[in-house]
This record gives sequence, structure tokens and C-alpha cells, in this order.
Amino acid sequence: MVNKFLVDWLTASNHARNEMLVETEYIDEYLNDNAEEIIKRECVGEVMLLDEALDGDYAGIEQVCEKKKGKERPILFSCEMVKAILAGRKTMSRRIIKEQPKSEFAESPKIYADGKWKWHYEGACQDGVKCPYGKKGDRLYVKEAYRLEHAFDDDKPSEVYYSPVLYLADNSVGNMTPTDGTNGFVYGRYRHARFMPKKFARIWLEITNVRVERLHEITTQDITDEGVMSNKGYRTRGKRWDAFQRIAFQAVWGSIHGQNAWEINPWVWVVEFKLEDK
Repeated sequence: MVNKFLVDWLTASNHARNEMLVETEYIDEYLNDNAEEIIKRECVGEVMLLDEALDGDYAGIEQVCEKKKGKERPILFSCEMVKAILAGRKTMSRRIIKEQPKSEFAESPKIYADGKWKWHYEGACQDGVKCPYGKKGDRLYVKEAYRLEHAFDDDKPSEVYYSPVLYLADNSVGNMTPTDGTNGFVYGRYRHARFMPKKFARIWLEITNVRVERLHEITTQDITDEGVMSNKGYRTRGKRWDAFQRIAFQAVWGSIHGQNAWEINPWVWVVEFKLEDK
């Protein structure tokens, strides 16, 4: 179990730490008088320390830091896909590569030591592209549609420091449900997932694999892992089901990228991930 206050303290700027000190009058006592020693052990990048560290037991801290220092990047999902992630049905996402190869006859790209994927065709090698979502071991925070308390309707997300966040995918705020009458907050205007800052993100994913392929190479198992649909509850099986499932994915892809997006058959990033434990 990670101590959230300690993580926030270690990764905060000096200005933010001063604000935290105002909120927590006796910070040394809060950290069991180990604050100074713990701060000395900060790692480069994101720092996650075990609760045992607060008791002076530093065994395994370096290992935890090494595991967690992968880069963090945002990734945007619709409400339906957020539901699929939370339910464990979505562990994969395809994203169109912005810089497509210059030739239709380009072979499947290979990744090089510099982290770039490069296509080969007609004896030439195209300048490579890096996956904007990262590599295996990196972390993604999910940007999703949300609302803040109505008092902040005229404020930008960057200007809001203290507010409950209503996540529209499942209508929840942390462990509270706004409709159960337990919190009394009045939530304000709709906010697009594109404008969700990292501080409001509740879902973190760890990348388990990245590859490049043409869109039409998707398999029926991939479609299931994309969270579009599975054959649970359906009687249809075999080739008939495969065709049905493929049509469903084409419809979802077209709703996002346009009516003829499937026919274009672009090269895509295939990002596989797992949901991090809270």
C-alpha cells in the first residue's frame, strides 16, 4: 500500500510543498520523524515508496523506484471504453500513426536502438517515428469526461486545486456515488476528456507491449481485447461470430475516425496495457 501523501510530497515542487506544509502543520510527525531521511532518498522521475519506509525500513525502496520511474503520458478514452477498462475487458488500444509510410508497399516496420520504428521499401529506409504513448514499462493516465463542483464552472482545470471530481463513465467520485445522497456536492458543467489534467486522473495503466501493424490485421481476439464486444451471452460461434465481431469493430472505428476510416487501412500503434492496482 503506497502512502499517497508521501508520494505527493516527494514529487511536488517547492511551491507545492510549502502549500502542503500549511495543510499539514506537523509534517515530521506525520511521516514518523523520517521526512528528512526519506526525502534524501528521492529517485529521478516518479517516486513511489512503501509504507514500511515510514517505519525506517528501507529494504526494497530502490527496487520500487526502479519499477516506477517509467515516463508518464496521457491517453484519451471515451466513456464506454473507460467502462471496459474498469471491467477488465479492455487491455489494448489502436491509434493511427500520424506519419504514415510514403509507399503502399512498405514492409512492417522494425524498432531500432534509438526507439524509433522504421519502414523499409524499395531498398530505402524511411525516417523513423517514436510511439507517442511510450514503450513497455511506461505509464499512461487516462483522460476521461468529467465534471467538477459547480462553484468552479468559470475556472480552468489548472486553476482548480480542491474539488470532488465526477467521472461520467460510471457516475462516481472516488468511492462515493453522487446519487446516493452522501456528499451533498452540486456538480457543474460537462468537461471534455481532452482537457482533463493529470491531477484529476483516477485510472493508471502500465504498458505491457507496443507494436505496429495495419488496421486490417486485427484478429478476433484483438477485438475482444479492445473491449468492443465478446461472445459472452451470444449463441453465435465460429466464422459467423468472427464476421459479426469484425463488423462491430469497424462500426466503432468509423464512429471515431470517420465513415471511410476502415477502408483506408492505416498503420496503427497497438498499445497493450494492464490496469494498475490502486
